[in-house]
Amino acid sequence: MSQDWQRYFGHPVLLAETFADAARFRGTCYRAAGWQLLGTTRGFAKRNHRYYRHDQPKLVLVRPLVADAAARWVAPFRPPPIPCNEGRNPG
Repeated sequence: MSQDWQRYFGHPVLLAETFADAARFRGTCYRAAGWQLLGTTRGFAKRNHRYYRHDQPKLVLVRPLVADAAARWVAPFRPPPIPCNEGRNPG
């Protein structure tokens, strides 16, 4: 996945994110597999371009996919070049 992402967007995937229903699960399997609990959501869902309150907070868990992910998140970088109409004639 990271190679495809890097080819298309010009940077690798550094972090995976998942959500678990806090009313039903504690995220035990995720934590045992090295995922880190960041906290809980505020109980909203996004549908189309709007947020709707459903009052069912979810646990937010993340897992770095590379060893130096935290250092790379805060490092300055140049944005990747934006491909322009490859193979098309301008005008």
